[in-house]
Amino acid sequence: MIIRVVDIETCGLPPDNMQVVEIATVDLMSAVDIETPVKNPGTVWTRGRMWTSLVNPGRPIPPEASAVHHITDDMVRDAPTIDAVMPMVVASDAGVLPSQFAAHEAKFEKACLPWLAERIRLCTRKCAATAWPDAPNHKNQTLRYWLGLKLVDPTLTAPHRALGDAYVTAAILRRLFTMPVSLDDWMSVSANPVLLSRFNFGKHAMQPLADVHVSYFDWLVNKSGFDDEDVIFTARHYLDLARHHQQNRSPVSPEPPH
Repeated sequence: MIIRVVDIETCGLPPDNMQVVEIATVDLMSAVDIETPVKNPGTVWTRGRMWTSLVNPGRPIPPEASAVHHITDDMVRDAPTIDAVMPMVVASDAGVLPSQFAAHEAKFEKACLPWLAERIRLCTRKCAATAWPDAPNHKNQTLRYWLGLKLVDPTLTAPHRALGDAYVTAAILRRLFTMPVSLDDWMSVSANPVLLSRFNFGKHAMQPLADVHVSYFDWLVNKSGFDDEDVIFTARHYLDLARHHQQNRSPVSPEPPH
């Protein structure tokens, strides 16, 4: 069984700047058959094929994007197009095709690689948010250090480069697979909104959500225009808690602090 981690660098954010400038894949391999749930923490996952390529996006790379990944127009001038490299993205390893694809922020890769969207079934950011709610945040490189991941070749782990991020994401996935959770369950987590332990934006950034006034959750849900499914799901959760508390409050009890 092969699970292939994919990571990309782009000209910016969808929908206008989603052109790929670099792509990489890192395989995790197991002797467990695809039909067998990954429930046994003793299952051994080994790192397999690693591959990366620069990609000509067919347009100039904005300087603000280059400032993040340091990929320039000169570097991609003679690189293949994304259509030309896609056969390598989905290629077999020793005659075995990948069973599933994974990405750290799967909705980003799905938006930029629509022909892979149906096959990217694991989002390590959503899984990590569920498995480790106490992490400072659930960014790829933060989890690398918070989890104390021991990487065989740290020279491959340059942040904001496709191979470096894919390499770290594969290590995060391996750690997730040490938990007694089935592959189907991780895919279910990846396919649905997850409850966040804190927000990383706005005036309440990094605050425990239990300390945030209910009016902020009401604003997020009803007035903010946010379309992040995890943020809205979390805000609705805290709104529902507040409403439940109000409905069940004794008429002689003091008002709750929020």
